[in-house]
Amino acid sequence: MIEFTWTDTVAESHLWARELRSFAEIATTLDDLAARRDELVPRTLPAGVFPVGTTDLDLLDQVLRARPPQVLIADVLLEPLTEIEARCARLVFDDPGQVAEWDREQPVVALSAPVVRDGEVLDTVGFTADCLDVQQQEWDELREGWLPRLADAGWQPCSTAFLTAAMTGFLDVYQRQSAPRIRDVVLVEPLSPHPVVRSALEDLRPVRR
Repeated sequence: MIEFTWTDTVAESHLWARELRSFAEIATTLDDLAARRDELVPRTLPAGVFPVGTTDLDLLDQVLRARPPQVLIADVLLEPLTEIEARCARLVFDDPGQVAEWDREQPVVALSAPVVRDGEVLDTVGFTADCLDVQQQEWDELREGWLPRLADAGWQPCSTAFLTAAMTGFLDVYQRQSAPRIRDVVLVEPLSPHPVVRSALEDLRPVRR
């Protein structure tokens, strides 16, 4: 069993669809591919994304078990795009916020970001951000802990970089480098139930002094 896969996320489907693309050149359906399984030469998948030693055939075997044999390989490869439309939404940062506290003479603003799909607001998530200029109503970037705040509302970034970082122990780096700024829009999807993802998010919670 490949520990990385089957996190029930759109981001994951992008990763395995990318790695399965070459199989579409040699077969039409999964049944056709299964019939040629013993002829295929395994290719090691990128380290840091999948567990060390995982091959494309390990991934293929999971797909063969999870999808009916008559399914077209092309349809499997299109699943990420279909899932984006069905499951992902936009997290919109256009609220200048209001000063909620001060941190060493630095204003900290509280703001709300709507989660929008097809013009409908599905949810609203509250964040805090460091403020550059109160009078200009500009904030710099979200403060630490913005990913756990998003997760508390049941969402996570729809991003292969996010998922890879969570599964490989570098989510703190992702959180710092990807902190949204005002007027950013972030694609999000429902929170993964995977225990590694949940644990990684818990580890990001700011330590209360």
